[in-house]
Amino acid sequence: MIAGIMYLLRLLILAILVHCTVFAADLAGIWMGATTGRNGEKEDIAFQFKMAKGNLAGVMFGDESDLPVEDLKVEGDTVSFSVTNVNYYSGSRLTLVYSGTLADKEMHLTRQRKGGPAAGDRQNGKQEIVLKRVTL
Repeated sequence: MIAGIMYLLRLLILAILVHCTVFAADLAGIWMGATTGRNGEKEDIAFQFKMAKGNLAGVMFGDESDLPVEDLKVEGDTVSFSVTNVNYYSGSRLTLVYSGTLADKEMHLTRQRKGGPAAGDRQNGKQEIVLKRVTL
């Protein structure tokens, strides 16, 4: 009886791990898109997600340095994560929180600012972004 329960428990854990790995694999790769920057100018944006030591990790590519993706969660076709930038001169922190859905080769995200210096109506404004998976 106990052996049967342990067998079922192992199967359940294996199913959960496979389920998480499948969705993590769907996110793995390089994703690129564009945002609207200051003065309405187009700015490119790119992320790379990959499995590292059994965990899904990510990085946002930057002009001067890459920033690690934090709080990365994938549940079904829903994805969320954040990226924090620290201003070199003032030490102020700006966190960008991303949440959205993953559909085939596109990721539809909403980006919201948290913290950082006041920037008029952009302070906590939301911006819609579409990222496309880069295929090599």
